[in-house]
Parts: sequence; structure tokens; C-alpha cells
Amino acid sequence: MNKKALFGANLKNERMRRGYSYADLSRLTGMPIKRWYIYETGRSFPKPENLSKILSLFGVDMDYMLQ
Repeated sequence: MNKKALFGANLKNERMRRGYSYADLSRLTGMPIKRWYIYETGRSFPKPENLSKILSLFGVDMDYMLQ
């Protein structure tokens, strides 16, 4: 599995585990709903500023998101 797909799968798992909707994540981070979908489906990888928001929100590090 490539880096984008692996990150996306783990992102979706974290979102579902915490019971967040895309709307919740958009409200909490200021990132558009569509961007969350694009990240989860592995179509794109977050830019550094968005990656920082994601890791902080879920309280995880990059190693965790890529395992």
C-alpha cells in the first residue's frame, strides 16, 4: 500500500473510532469537507500545515499514521 493510501486508511479509522463526521472535522480544523474525503481515499496527502492539524486533533504522530 502506498503512503497516501495507508495514511488515508488510518485517517478514516481514527475518524470512525472517534465518531467524527466530515462536518465535525471541518468545523474543528477549518479544512473543507471535500479535503477530508480526498485524504481518506488516498487521492492526496496533506500539506504540512494540514498534516499538523490532523496529527494534533487525533493526538497521534506520523509513524502511527503510516503503520
